[in-house]
This record gives sequence, C-alpha cells and structure tokens, in this order.
Amino acid sequence: MFRFLPKRSTLFSSEALAANRWKAIKDNAEHGYPWAQNQLGIMYFLGRGVPEDHGKGLRWLRTAADQGFAEAQFILGCMYDEGTEIPGDKAEAVRWWRLAADQGLAEAQYNLGVMYDQGKEVPADNAEAARWWRLAAEQGYARAQFNLGVMYDKGTGVPVDRAEAVRLWRLAADQGVTRAQASLGLMYLRGDGIPRDGAEAAKWLRKAAEQGFVTAQFHLGRTCHRGDGIPRNDVEAFAWLTLAAIQGHKPAEELKETVVRSMTRSQVAEAQVLSNRYYCLDYGRDKESW
Repeated sequence: MFRFLPKRSTLFSSEALAANRWKAIKDNAEHGYPWAQNQLGIMYFLGRGVPEDHGKGLRWLRTAADQGFAEAQFILGCMYDEGTEIPGDKAEAVRWWRLAADQGLAEAQYNLGVMYDQGKEVPADNAEAARWWRLAAEQGYARAQFNLGVMYDKGTGVPVDRAEAVRLWRLAADQGVTRAQASLGLMYLRGDGIPRDGAEAAKWLRKAAEQGFVTAQFHLGRTCHRGDGIPRNDVEAFAWLTLAAIQGHKPAEELKETVVRSMTRSQVAEAQVLSNRYYCLDYGRDKESW
C-alpha cells in the first residue's frame, strides 16, 4: 500500500533497521515527535522492525498527521481516497491532501490538482488545478509537469502557450514520463511551439515507443516509412507498426499493409525479428495510449 510514499519520504533505510535504530524511533514516537510517529506507523504497516500491525500503523500515522506532519497527512489522504484500511472518503482525502499541499508537499499538490481537474469532492476548476500542478511542477514533480504542459497546449485553465507546453514536457520527458516523451516528439514532428526537427522527433518518439506507448510506436513507424527528417527505413517502420497493431491501433494496422507492399521477403523477415526484439524490451510494462 505504500506505493504512494512520497519520494522524499523520511522512512529510514534498511541499514538503520539492522542497527536497531527502530528502537530509538519508537522511543521518539512515544515522546511525541511526529516524524518518528510517521515512521513508526509505516513500520507497523510494512512489518519492518516490528510485527506487522495495520491497526497500530494507522493509529501512529493519524497521530503524526494530527500534529501537522505533511507526509503522514498525504498518506492518510491516499488511504481515504482508495479505501485502504479505512472506509473510502474522497472528501476526507481532499482535506488531508490540502493540509499537506499547503505545507509544500509536491505529491499532495499534484493529487489536489487532479481533484480540481476532475471535479471530485471539489468544484471542477481548471485554473485551480493548474495552480496546484504548477506548484508541484516547480518542485520537479514530473506528472505535474506533464499535466500542466497539456493545459498550456490546450489552453485549459491557462492561456494557450505551446512553447511553455514544450518546456514542461521536456522536463517531464527527461524524467522518463512516457506521454511527455511522445508529446515532445509530436511537437518536434509538427513544428508546433518549437522548430520542426524530424531527428529530434524520432529520438523522443523512440524513447516512448520503447516503453510500449502505442501512439509513439505508430508515429515512429510512420516517420521511419516517410523518411521524415531521418533516412527512410521500412524495416524499422514495419517493426514499430506491428507492435502498435498488436495493441489494437487500427491506423497502424492499415499503414503496415501499405508499407509491406514495398518490402522484400527478407526485409519482412528482418522486421519481424526486430519487432520481437522491441516487444521483449517493453514486455511486462504498463501500456499507455491516447
């Protein structure tokens, strides 16, 4: 359940546990230190250094949250949001996330932005969503950078600013966000908000395609077939289009049928080997599509 632990979590290392530091943490928690109460709560949930006990874990997390410890407030909000260990309550999730967000916790700021974007337990408000995502993006939170980029691209809650969208997507893409990589590639491909550059487009589309992103696979395949800013390569094109078609992308299936007409049997065989290799690269990863 602690997949939603903040990246800057104060959770101690396994080395600390090995040195029996957990005893000092427990002592500090019992003496009212919220950082220790938060860690002790997580310890009980994970069964690290103490016997696993979710009831005690929740009690210590709530104690830390009630004292204003942002990480505990964020985790408690996630538990209410998902109905983990406690009854689901979106309004309570928002309340706890807002408390953590007001203290500058990027993960809470991002989640609060999502709630305003989707109108969950708060009135839908694109400008407010953009405000919270901007705060998280300024701290380097990649998902917020991507979402805020989408808002600048579409003019949702903020004025249309394709150059700003490109800037934000580049920040998120550099952190490995697949959709940001694909978006950046498409902007280079179209010359939208940035000078047109086929080679840069192919570079970013490839990064997303190698992670199994079907839209990137299709556009990379089409770019390879057209030789759009890069040398034409129907073997590469066929390989990427095959992967996109396997995921049910109809335009990829149609274009693949066009591409194969200009290929020799040996090229088709080479492309099939290549597509199997690319498939193995992203096998088991979560697939995303637009």
